[in-house]
Amino acid sequence: MIAVTPYEAAVTVIFPDGSLADWLIFLSVLSVWIVLFYLFRRGDLANQRFRSRELAEEIGGKSREPYQYIPVNADSVPGLRLQELQQSTESLERLGFRRISDHRLLGKGESTPHSFGRSLVNEELHCYVDLIAIQKTLDTEGNLIFGFSSFMEDGWSVGSSSTASIAGHYVRRHPKSLALYIRGCPLEELLQRHIELRNRVMKDLGISVRHDTSLQGYRERVQQRMKERRQAFLKRDILGEWPEAKRVEQEGYWEWLGDYPQEAVRRAEGKNLRPLMELSPTYRLPQSDALEKMGKAEDSGSAKKSDE
Repeated sequence: MIAVTPYEAAVTVIFPDGSLADWLIFLSVLSVWIVLFYLFRRGDLANQRFRSRELAEEIGGKSREPYQYIPVNADSVPGLRLQELQQSTESLERLGFRRISDHRLLGKGESTPHSFGRSLVNEELHCYVDLIAIQKTLDTEGNLIFGFSSFMEDGWSVGSSSTASIAGHYVRRHPKSLALYIRGCPLEELLQRHIELRNRVMKDLGISVRHDTSLQGYRERVQQRMKERRQAFLKRDILGEWPEAKRVEQEGYWEWLGDYPQEAVRRAEGKNLRPLMELSPTYRLPQSDALEKMGKAEDSGSAKKSDE
């Protein structure tokens, strides 16, 4: 009688209809197919990234940035809704803002200025706002849009807009340039939400707002932020991200928190997490999870203080 080892007995139970050799051959072939599929998929993804890079460079080559600001008298701009501009300006002035510029934009390689912008600043809040009519808006005598901007230490900034995000905003997002897009949001409500987000970021990260409220300083920081977004855009998997970008565009509301939630968690817990750029070159972040962790960290910190 031939002795049967426990291992052989187990194989007989697991593979009752075939020998171990047959199954090993099957598994070997399956493994080869899995490896080939992985390599094919990896090559496909690499090709997609390559095509995305080409697309980003092509789009970047057609960009008109950086723009020059051409001073203008608002009364001379065709299609500009002057009454709405005046009413919005008066509302902002009641909130402590003062006008610092009326201008049109002249892009790289352009010969004719276009669009219209009125910039105002609130020195007490260290916050800027722009009343904007892009050229398409002027051509149709459409409504103005407005956007608030705040700049903080270490390269952090917050921008809030009364218009919905477009797909281009999504693929140009930057980890330290936080954004809030709320289509049709009233002016005072948007300012309140902007300041609330900005103040929370400063508190959680232990940073301060930039105190320079000059027009020149504002424009330099805007140009720097646009440059950083262009650089981030070149690293994007545009083709892979485009469906999500279009979904965000359709929603009319988008809050981009960038690295802020994860950085707040790191500072609250004292952990040295890997940079988000290492974890994901497209800065994808489960923001709700990060915010929940941040809340737990705050609760934990409060509990520790109470115990002490």
